[in-house]
Amino acid sequence: MEYLAILLVYALERYRKLVPEVQYDNWLLTFSRFLQAGIQRLGLPVRLHPLLLIGLPCLFVAYLQYRLDHVLFGLPEFLLMVGVLFYSLGRGDFGAAVSDYLARWEVGDIQAAYHVAGEYSHYPQLEESADIAQLHRHTVEALLYQGFERWFAVVFWFALFGPWAALMYRLSCLYAESPATSTSANREFVSRFLRLVEWLPVRILAFSFSLAGNFASCYRVWREQLGRGGYSAAVLLRICAIAALGEGEELACQRPGDENRESAIRCGGEQVKSLQQLLQRSSVVWLVAMAVVIVLIDW
Repeated sequence: MEYLAILLVYALERYRKLVPEVQYDNWLLTFSRFLQAGIQRLGLPVRLHPLLLIGLPCLFVAYLQYRLDHVLFGLPEFLLMVGVLFYSLGRGDFGAAVSDYLARWEVGDIQAAYHVAGEYSHYPQLEESADIAQLHRHTVEALLYQGFERWFAVVFWFALFGPWAALMYRLSCLYAESPATSTSANREFVSRFLRLVEWLPVRILAFSFSLAGNFASCYRVWREQLGRGGYSAAVLLRICAIAALGEGEELACQRPGDENRESAIRCGGEQVKSLQQLLQRSSVVWLVAMAVVIVLIDW
């Protein structure tokens, strides 16, 4: 049933514009304020705020799934899975944002492209004086991490533990990104938790790039990076993704001394499009791999 829910949500995500908007997060801000008031009134530790804000909705979803098990041939439980999984995906139309970025990049409006990239990137922002190479690398890392965060990480935890785990990941992301719902200390606490829960799925996705691209080049780089520490998820994904495209770690348009602006812009646009396609192929690899695992388990 979980696999059918993933397939359905994959199709809904592909045609997001035809699906009614269900990813409303205003309730989270209201719930956060209610918990903050209760914690202050009872004199409880502030550190309980993220645990309650994230944990209580997850417990509620797990309880609902338990109560709906085997009710009406599992249809209510299936609808719950689909609804929670779709809600747990990344926010906004990421494909449209990347297309908007490319439209500005390809006409050479680097500053406008910078601002578009900043809207969908949760990374520390570059200075507005950033050159083409800096902006391109920043965008590549943001593109790959956002692709991972909005789909792959969610599906990984959903497939492993069910809808409550997918919701846990999304609420953690929302908490870490929203100053309005949390203190800086609590956001840092949740960010460390996110780095922990992302460690395994980000490395599985990096390996998936080898199956969706140049296997020999990507697998060699993936194996070399596997034992190294200190890399963020985005940097690891960039290194492996560039290898999967059959290129060196340094992109052609990032090499020092390249003064051909038009060539650099054309190179960068083509690479962003190639990375989008790599993420799409990797999602298919995951769907096929999950199907194979299900067949082997039921063998």
